[in-house]
Amino acid sequence: LVVLFWIVCLLIASLGVIRFAISFDINEYFLLQGEARFTPPIVLEMKIILLMLAVSMMGGVSFLIKDFYLANKSANLYDITYSDYISGRIDFAEFNRLITVEIYMGRFNHTWTYWFFIQPILSSFLGLIAFAIARSGLGVLQGASAVTADISVQNVYLYAVFTFLAGFSSHKFIAWLDRLADKIFSATLPEKVQDQKTMVQQTATIDRVNL
Repeated sequence: LVVLFWIVCLLIASLGVIRFAISFDINEYFLLQGEARFTPPIVLEMKIILLMLAVSMMGGVSFLIKDFYLANKSANLYDITYSDYISGRIDFAEFNRLITVEIYMGRFNHTWTYWFFIQPILSSFLGLIAFAIARSGLGVLQGASAVTADISVQNVYLYAVFTFLAGFSSHKFIAWLDRLADKIFSATLPEKVQDQKTMVQQTATIDRVNL
């Protein structure tokens, strides 16, 4: 019940963020005047950022619902089978055949409760990171060129899908970030080969000394 209540709260919060984003004007919100006022493109960009925050939160909630459903489905199957085994309706061999490792590990565990609370919030921040990467041009969105100075309806859809997927599959998005970081920060192939040769030579020298 606690997890279900949290899901409802997150859905209400995401809808509230969407409603706030539609009417949000950074100049009016912070009472900016004169040269301190932001230009209309920046105001629109702020609206899009808030919308992407809500979309990524919805992605995290969708993953939470799926995970919660599968966990309870496995838990119910395990409980029913275990009850049949305890009551003697099935023997231990049949119990082992019905309860696989996936069902045992996938059933709902109350120690996961913290994960259910943290995951959607984490997904929201990851969604903002995904939007920033897509907007900067580091991440390639297939289907159209999403990196333009102007925000179009098609671009908004692309950003929304990208941020939703980042929130829905946060673990896969983190793995994608790791691969993206490797492309940006990793050494070139000749440098890697030379480093590996040096490491092998050092290891061989140590082995000779030890021998």
